Amino acid sequence: MNAVEVITIALGLFIICSRGPLLIAPGPYLLLVRRMAETNIVLRTIGVALALLGGIMIQVGGSESSILAGGLFWCGLWIVAIASLILIVFPNLYREIFVALVPNQPQGPLPGWRLLGAFGIGIGLALIYFGITALQGTG
Repeated sequence: MNAVEVITIALGLFIICSRGPLLIAPGPYLLLVRRMAETNIVLRTIGVALALLGGIMIQVGGSESSILAGGLFWCGLWIVAIASLILIVFPNLYREIFVALVPNQPQGPLPGWRLLGAFGIGIGLALIYFGITALQGTG
């Protein structure tokens, strides 16, 4: 079992779990996320968690020379850059952007948010598929 494939599958599951609620119940999920974004400590904690995830992706992606590993490496660099700059160092900037994008009282079917959730689930399923395919190819 290779670390790149395992991390790719785990990342796909993480994306599905974090974007799935947007497809199923976008209103309550947006309220929860908006409430979480009210304090700097929560934003910085999320930023540290994302920076750790990005660091793991960089470490694992740099250990191999494959397309999947290269994708993990570059996505990890991007996550670390965004997480460390915006969420950890400038949480107020992130909050301002977030508040401008997310409605105060989400009501109705919210088709755009549901579409975003469906897109995220599709990306997560693709990552799981690529991870399993690569795992079967090495096993």
